[in-house]
Amino acid sequence: MTFWLSKILWAVISPVNMAAILLALGVGLGPFFRRVGYGLCACALAIIVVFGVLPTGTNLVAWLERQVPAPASLPDDITGILVLGGMFETRLYNEVSGPQLNENVDRALKAMEIGLKYPNAKIVFSGGTGFLTDNARTEDMDIADFLARQGYPLDNVVFENRSRNTYENILDSKELIQPGVGERWILITSAFHMPRAMAVIDELGWGTVIIPVPVDYRTNGQYRVAPRRLDVLGELYRSTIAIKEIIGLNAYRFLGRA
Repeated sequence: MTFWLSKILWAVISPVNMAAILLALGVGLGPFFRRVGYGLCACALAIIVVFGVLPTGTNLVAWLERQVPAPASLPDDITGILVLGGMFETRLYNEVSGPQLNENVDRALKAMEIGLKYPNAKIVFSGGTGFLTDNARTEDMDIADFLARQGYPLDNVVFENRSRNTYENILDSKELIQPGVGERWILITSAFHMPRAMAVIDELGWGTVIIPVPVDYRTNGQYRVAPRRLDVLGELYRSTIAIKEIIGLNAYRFLGRA
């Protein structure tokens, strides 16, 4: 129920969707209620300006990415690597006859890089499907295919394929691998997503040493007062992922998941 509710609510409150809804309502109501229509259109424009013109999204993503810094070095020995999903467009597999990586590709690439450095470490790729519909293909299928095409050794690779969100990624992976006290595990996910992932791990109490390795940086970590250039679509995208993370983290805290 929580999964479905989160998807539906986010479809409404994400900046782009909210602006579109307000604009449509404003245009539709304008001929009958002029002030209301103008007000709704003005609100839609304000959202575009705040989250698309001003560097709001860049600053929010930078703030998230600075919460969990990358380690200066990695230990000589680790038990395993946990990689959170969200790297493949599973619904495109059959249309293009192969796995299609998305903007989170660094998660997979970094896992492969570190996995080669620690050949005895277990690699857990966690990812089922986060779609409400058209979700017959799970992400583990694409990951397995991708690794095989790269000739990557699968001897120590484990796939978790039930999870639908960050909380389930970590919970289901914990139940699958049963990490022991004193083990060293590396956690790989996007830098902007790492605060929420680490908060979930802390709440679930893995009982292991977790070394966060953030990847897929979207900013240089510096805050901006004014935009460097007009990039409305790019800024709206950064605003969207940042707001989703902030809402998600606070929702997890409210639900006792982080």
